[in-house]
Amino acid sequence: MDFYVALRERGLQDILRPVEYKMSQYYNFPAVASFLDELTVNPHKRCLIYGDYDLDGLVFILETLGIMKTISFDNYEVFRYRQRTHELDKEAVRYCIQNRFDYFIIGDTGSSALETLRELTNYGIKVLVVDHHVPDYSYEDYPEQVAIINTVIENRMCGETRYEYSAGALAYTIYDTFAKTRGYSFAQGYCSYALISLYADCMNMANTLNRAIYYRARELEREELPPFILHFMNEYQSFNKRFIGFWYAPRINALFRSESFDILNKYFFDESLDAIQRSTLIASINAIYEDCRDKTKLLVDLVDVTEYNHFVFADLATAESKHHHLIKKAGNYTGLVANKLSERYSKTAIVVCESTKYYKGSLRDLYSRAYLPLFKRICFAAGHNAAFGLKINLLELNSFLNKLERIDTLFSIENIANEPIIVEHEYANPDPALIEDIALYNEFSGSTIPVAYISKRLVGYMPYERNSYYERYEWGDTYFIQSDYKIDFGTKMIIQPIRSGRTKLLYQG
Repeated sequence: MDFYVALRERGLQDILRPVEYKMSQYYNFPAVASFLDELTVNPHKRCLIYGDYDLDGLVFILETLGIMKTISFDNYEVFRYRQRTHELDKEAVRYCIQNRFDYFIIGDTGSSALETLRELTNYGIKVLVVDHHVPDYSYEDYPEQVAIINTVIENRMCGETRYEYSAGALAYTIYDTFAKTRGYSFAQGYCSYALISLYADCMNMANTLNRAIYYRARELEREELPPFILHFMNEYQSFNKRFIGFWYAPRINALFRSESFDILNKYFFDESLDAIQRSTLIASINAIYEDCRDKTKLLVDLVDVTEYNHFVFADLATAESKHHHLIKKAGNYTGLVANKLSERYSKTAIVVCESTKYYKGSLRDLYSRAYLPLFKRICFAAGHNAAFGLKINLLELNSFLNKLERIDTLFSIENIANEPIIVEHEYANPDPALIEDIALYNEFSGSTIPVAYISKRLVGYMPYERNSYYERYEWGDTYFIQSDYKIDFGTKMIIQPIRSGRTKLLYQG
């Protein structure tokens, strides 16, 4: 398959062109701007800031702290993380009311909590909501004292899917626009948080507005990145999809997954920390991540796996029977285990864990194919096209497995949307222009546009060496093919070019 022909066939011929970032224009921006204007003239009034319990919600808080600093408003408090939920935390609402806050800023949730928002306004609290989740309401349904921008409502009003932002990206565009229209200087470095949230929430990077954020963030000099990012970046790394998805996000997500909220709250929100205390917390975060990774590896090694033609299935209860104390919070690991099983078997992985009311599960597809619509027909499924959560009633697991087996037998995998682009490349020497274009394209690939790979046979002069971390095969004067294990001579390799400190070629199977 010719890479550039494949892009044209999919309507992606412009995806390699840089996109200029411009201010966004939202229908409900005047209400939000008015809310922020009030803060600038009422410095004695108090504001509570709340973000959802994930990396996108955390990023929203950090950006909100940025705009507070920009407008010189310091009479705020961040509601500390306490117990995982993906709804507006009732304790945060209670805390806001009981402590008589005047303003409440909510991010990455809240659009559907109309009655709760009404309750807050009944106590005289003015509310700002920044969200990208699907609500059942229009702007006119919310109380006058609620200033809200929701991408789904904005798209309905403009009659097209213009905005596909995460909450963190949406907040950045709102705060940046507000600062520019009011004569403030909102540091461009906050754009890096917006990009982190886009990748963390698997948003559609084919969207030109999302790519505009990517290019703006990539323009940042290293010293312009916020300290909370630089603390985890070594001298060999650069700020890109690989760093975010395989280095930064896993460390912060490990805090949420292990519910280490004491460390998370202290590191991100305690402004009194000195350098030694902060360094100690960073070491703790890295240790929690390593522990999370070790537990995932152990679960992957212990769990019994059923292999189908196109899928693998695992129930974490089979790991519990072999290592009892390990399974304490195994339900938080279904996605990580599914990721690893997908890599190990080069198939779509489904992992479940029994809870008190149902089987909680995760599906992960190595090649970002759109399985979500298919699985919505056989169980509750919600999330992103190639990475989503499942719920299966306790008495219906066997029925689910029977349906999975029928799908595996009768359904052609080629019918699944987002089938990857595989480019044949059997020349002895690599084509640098092609490789760099594919690596750039893969910065934007994901749940809505296919990943691109190069197919290359391991033949000819491709010297092999092993370092402390992986095997690698030299290809030409510039590139190395990197693998977790030794590849047999003559193997037809599927290689993924990605941007890192330098372009890497990762062996996928």
